[in-house]
Amino acid sequence: MIVKSNEKNISFLFQEKDPYYEMGFKILEHANISSMLKYKRKNLNGCEKIVFDVTAKNLAPLSDVINDMNDYDLIDLLYELIYLINEVERTGLLGKECIWYNFENIYYDIEKRIPMVAIIPLAGELRKVEGRSWKEWFNDAMIRIASFLSEKKRDRFVIFIGMYGRNTLDYEGLLEEVNLLGSGKSGMLVNTPIELPTYKMQLLYVGREGRIEFLVEEDDFILGKSPEKSDGVLDISEAVSRRHCLFTKINNSYFV
Repeated sequence: MIVKSNEKNISFLFQEKDPYYEMGFKILEHANISSMLKYKRKNLNGCEKIVFDVTAKNLAPLSDVINDMNDYDLIDLLYELIYLINEVERTGLLGKECIWYNFENIYYDIEKRIPMVAIIPLAGELRKVEGRSWKEWFNDAMIRIASFLSEKKRDRFVIFIGMYGRNTLDYEGLLEEVNLLGSGKSGMLVNTPIELPTYKMQLLYVGREGRIEFLVEEDDFILGKSPEKSDGVLDISEAVSRRHCLFTKINNSYFV
């Protein structure tokens, strides 16, 4: 993956094809992640390219505004950037590696007072970019932001992020420690339980053969021609196999 950035955009060029791209894009379109920068897709010599626009008037590079933030603003910022991992992983398929944590590419919405970052549709582990792993990018961004905290809070946070980097402190523990540093917004987020809705899925086929509906309530649902091998029978064409496809539920989202 090749990453380039300037005052107008951040671009990612994927040199290898990933079968999860299309599904990843559809998930991001419906995830409503407030801290995600707007993007456009392009094709460059057969390779997928994603370009994130950073020209909106309400956006400023984090490096330009961070000097004016007090401890409460900085702790909120740290909390929201860490909590973003939860927002992305709740989609079911996508993981934390989707979040581009390069400090130089983190922006700040000065109207909404929230961080804005590039999120790319990666389903698997992010390979090293510019010789650094995802966790190295993440840790570096967190430490650089924390360097603007007052000395005592900065030193405490550096200990926590070091423990997270060594896998002696998990994600939830890191969030809790940031919350204990003191911030109104982060405290509100920690103490608000996350309740995911329970979904049922309706499959609908409409064609010359008529209208066929299936209500999917199970975690796994097989659609196919065979009554013995399928949960939903769709015997309408030779193109439909006995066990044609599987719908499976992960974190209350269905995937095919």
